[in-house]
Amino acid sequence: MLRTLSLRTHLPLSFGLLAPLFVLFSLFAFSCSRPEPLQAGPVAIPFEQVETAYESMRKSFEVEGKDTIRRHLLMEGLGQGAFLHHNLAEQSAKAKAAADAVAKRLKGGAAFYDELGQWAVERGITPEPDATVQPSPSALGAAVAAAVASMEAGDWTGPLKTRFGWEIISLFERVDGPRNRAQVTVYRMQFQVGTPADRQQALADWSTLPLSGNQELIDCLSLDFRTNRVAGSESK
Repeated sequence: MLRTLSLRTHLPLSFGLLAPLFVLFSLFAFSCSRPEPLQAGPVAIPFEQVETAYESMRKSFEVEGKDTIRRHLLMEGLGQGAFLHHNLAEQSAKAKAAADAVAKRLKGGAAFYDELGQWAVERGITPEPDATVQPSPSALGAAVAAAVASMEAGDWTGPLKTRFGWEIISLFERVDGPRNRAQVTVYRMQFQVGTPADRQQALADWSTLPLSGNQELIDCLSLDFRTNRVAGSESK
């Protein structure tokens, strides 16, 4: 009886002491289990960003291997885009705010093509869709291709962080056929960051600066792309 009473008496105190330790342990375990980013020079590309794009892409590209899709995503926009937005952070924030304002109106019920028309008027251009192309990262860019892979005609999404800046897109048409090859027509509102020269510099940075961090993502890159850029590896 005394032992039972003793246990009941000390249980609240013990739990009170252990609860903060449990929370700290949980946070530590989460931080340790979270995959590290791919580091390219000063720029970190989150593993989660690549995996989210991959999970969307594989809905249309089931026959492609994981490393193949990851490589195409990194090489066709995710890498270059990471540098563009890092190098021009202030411009990126302003472009994102402009894109967010349009997305807010769309979520509120505004028609996509009305917003597209207004976007085009402000830039003195005629709103035209991308030429009908295959839905691949090489044709659409990584972020747009990943989004389109899980979209149906009439859907819109964004803002998407791309190698041009921020984009809001609408899938106008998907030609009948296998989703990894059936051509698509996409309208794109681009809120550009920087100049063509800035985007070229971002590509040069991504293509030349040292690579470190997440080994899974490094390994999916082609050998010639990572040669002499990964410290302590055989690709050196």
